[in-house]
Amino acid sequence: MRYFQAARAAVLAAAALVVFISCTRTGTDHRADSAAAVQHTERARLLLLSGAAFPRESGAADFLAWEYGLAEEKGRVRVLYWPETFRRTDSSLRLVRETVREEQPDILITLGAPEGTLRELRTVREEFPDIRIVSIFPADDPLPVEAVSDLMIDQEVPAAVLSPDGDPALMPEEEAAADFSGREAAVLLLGAAFAMESGDLSATGSEILASGMQLAGTVAKEGGLIYPVPDWEFLPAADPETGLKSMKHVLIRKTEEAAQK
Repeated sequence: MRYFQAARAAVLAAAALVVFISCTRTGTDHRADSAAAVQHTERARLLLLSGAAFPRESGAADFLAWEYGLAEEKGRVRVLYWPETFRRTDSSLRLVRETVREEQPDILITLGAPEGTLRELRTVREEFPDIRIVSIFPADDPLPVEAVSDLMIDQEVPAAVLSPDGDPALMPEEEAAADFSGREAAVLLLGAAFAMESGDLSATGSEILASGMQLAGTVAKEGGLIYPVPDWEFLPAADPETGLKSMKHVLIRKTEEAAQK
């Protein structure tokens, strides 16, 4: 298990987000260093629900594990894999709310979560209004998911498959998840976690996510993970009827160069 000893400062503004970071790789226990090294009184506690498209072997949770440490190893992130974890514990999706009640994480992230997760998110939001929720590639109806989330992320439909009128649209959850490798998802998860941990949600979702991804790239590079941040654009989702842009719903646009990697 590798951990990072890091000192970070993040400045978040409505027009721009600038992140400064110094990070060195270490083999010591992250918990022992965090109080002195990180400019938070304590690192955030995270709960990740990873859907069927991102099983344990995909490595999607690896960067979160390296940065925060796994809960079963006295770290800060708990990962629930659908359906693996739920079959092992003979549980339904209610395990999500039950884990939140038991561990009270600061941040809940879902990645390709199955249909029906919305019910759990609503319960969690009602019982824990201060928790920060990130929904990535949700299978449930996007509008109600966005309503209970602080940040919602989908992939934009590539231009080649747009409808004849050319209207922008989001890619269905199954296709979006399939279009992301485990390593791409790992960087995205780390960026989303950093975005939520910054403590300021006053900017747009695309700005907040861009800031978190910049920091994730720095950590990945300086921590020796040898994986570049993909060349993505982050766009606010727009209502197809009114054209109004969402503050919380972000579409990832993969550039042509990134899509070929």
